[in-house]
Amino acid sequence: MNFETGQNVDDQHQAVRKPVAGQMNGEPGASESGQINLNMGGSGAGAGRVVSQRFPGMEDVENYSAEQIRPHMTTHMIIGNQESAEEGEGQLLEAWVASYPQKAKEVARDGYLERIIGTDDRVLIRDTRPIPWKNICQLTIQARNGRRYLGTGWLVSPRTLITAGHNLFLHNAGGWAQSITVTPGMNGTSTPFGSCQATDLRSVSGWVNSRSEDSDYGAIILPRDCRINMGNPQAYFQLAEATADLLRGMYLNISGYPGDKGGRTQWFHARPVGRLTSRRIYYDIDTMGGHSGSPVFFRHSSGARVAVGIHTYGGTTENSGTRFIRPILDNLIRWRDEGR
Repeated sequence: MNFETGQNVDDQHQAVRKPVAGQMNGEPGASESGQINLNMGGSGAGAGRVVSQRFPGMEDVENYSAEQIRPHMTTHMIIGNQESAEEGEGQLLEAWVASYPQKAKEVARDGYLERIIGTDDRVLIRDTRPIPWKNICQLTIQARNGRRYLGTGWLVSPRTLITAGHNLFLHNAGGWAQSITVTPGMNGTSTPFGSCQATDLRSVSGWVNSRSEDSDYGAIILPRDCRINMGNPQAYFQLAEATADLLRGMYLNISGYPGDKGGRTQWFHARPVGRLTSRRIYYDIDTMGGHSGSPVFFRHSSGARVAVGIHTYGGTTENSGTRFIRPILDNLIRWRDEGR
């Protein structure tokens, strides 16, 4: 199976990086150092489980069965109060409100809104040490306005995470995040792989300059002394163009760090692909604020975890992510290789 395809970058997908102190915007430079303790090693227990043939692409997760999931017929809206979330000690606000403050007020009466589609079927990942869960990282985002926000990212190489653009460039909170604390496989108070602070950020002009939801993606390049060694290149998330043929009949998985569960534990859900547009993937996978930036992925018969999108937004009757089309995939591959 060919997980990568070629070229073509349009104006909305021109890569943009956070300026480094003392450098011009386009100049390369070394990442700043952070706290180090990220040797992940090995493949982890349970990494070799057989993939379900009845539910192609779905992860085998304890206490989760597609056969037991009731059809999703209605939308259950969970609304959190923005003001209280910002003022509450230790609470983190979902990052998209920093780029869409007026939208947040309109849809949630001065709060933020995400979607549980029908019954809340999300399942807690109790052991985050195996693949792919240890590749999924909790992000604590320090904005330039002094506030902290919550998001999710995921590893595609030893020093590169992919995430939503709105976790990196916060239009109404000072622009580029001041710093982001990355914690792979966070599990409550346990941080089995440590954490580090990153300041080397990437996105594209369509997000940074135009706030385009179709260009809402980017990357975090970890400091060189914060290299995450998985031992096997195939242990990281692989990347694929989200063609209709590839996704037909496929179950998609999302796992990340939702704020309604405290933002420090990883929660999983899987459902079939809903529909595709030219720029987005739609699904009725349950998500909440903090899931933004999570991988939208399937498990290939080879055992590889293949990402075809990034979860970015909730909707009235469905949730959605940025679909990996060719120009997006070109940027992701380039950023992935920067972190090797």
